[in-house]
Amino acid sequence: MEYLDKGYDYLNKYEDIYDNFTFENLMERMLERIDDKLDKREGSIIWDALAPAALELEALYIELDYVLRNSFATAADREWLVERARERDIHPKEASSSLIKAKFNREIPLGHRFNYEKINFFVSQFLEDKDGEYFYKLTCEQVGKMGNVYSGKLTPIDFISNLNKAEIVELLIPGEDEEDIEDFRKRYFEEIKRNDYGGNISDYKKKVKSIKGIGGLKVYPVWNGGGTVKLVIINSEFKSPTKEMVEEVQEIMDPIPKHQLGLGVAPIGHYVTVEAVKEEKINIKLNLTFSQGKSYSVLEEKIKGEINTYFLELAKNWENKEALIVRVSQLESRLLGIEGIEDIEKTLINNSLENYKLDKDSIPILGDVT
Repeated sequence: MEYLDKGYDYLNKYEDIYDNFTFENLMERMLERIDDKLDKREGSIIWDALAPAALELEALYIELDYVLRNSFATAADREWLVERARERDIHPKEASSSLIKAKFNREIPLGHRFNYEKINFFVSQFLEDKDGEYFYKLTCEQVGKMGNVYSGKLTPIDFISNLNKAEIVELLIPGEDEEDIEDFRKRYFEEIKRNDYGGNISDYKKKVKSIKGIGGLKVYPVWNGGGTVKLVIINSEFKSPTKEMVEEVQEIMDPIPKHQLGLGVAPIGHYVTVEAVKEEKINIKLNLTFSQGKSYSVLEEKIKGEINTYFLELAKNWENKEALIVRVSQLESRLLGIEGIEDIEKTLINNSLENYKLDKDSIPILGDVT
């Protein structure tokens, strides 16, 4: 499997080996087998007799090509890739609902529904009351990333008396869309290459990534003595997960306080500690030359947008890197692509002209831009 060693450039490059089996070519081949003394012109009895068969053969070769193409995981359509992966107990990730934390000025009945723009939530769990405010966990009724809301005002669908505050304060667990076909294809080849066994690193990655809302992780075996395993996780939005999400993963893997007893999915004897990836603020100072009519205040949104896009790309690759590096050259080349910026020099990252290396368990978030 050459493509396994050279990345995934070979995926979906199946060549149609039956592209010459067209109606015209099939008719030509069949007519060549008939004596030239007979009338084989279009409209003749012989031509009219062969034409329907050639049409059916052309359709047959099209179907045969479809069957052959879908027998290879490298090129199969979603339906048949799922069937191939099922043979190895690998399944596409289903869409999931987000969980949010909201606060109210009074108690709310469980199951009560609220609206935010085009999505609805229902109250699924009471969390705490603090300083006269009541905090609840709400579940999105729609599945997918559309429910990943970090803040905003909620509107009750049914009337609740004396309710004058209903606000989203935190995204607890992100919802996920159904796994994209190419992401699933890539994961299929990754999993058939891996040797998941009895609590090795590969096994932990497979088990943790199957948990809703997980975007990636790093596994540190024997990090604090024999039998200890540390899992550092990032959510599917490629941000630092909430305390509630960390606790959920901890409960699934190795519940507290019953460490090492095998009550979670971690092997008996493994003392698992789950932590969240840290977010490190990156302050950036820029020396920019603008074209006429442009200024920082005019282009500020685009400048910050480009930097945030770069930071998101870094975060998506965090689990595959020993440590992330914010590079001056990357920042400058991306910002020079913004219309209205003519030149850039002496870019400072956290007051340094050098590339900035983050801690191995940290991802960058944008601080001040000046």
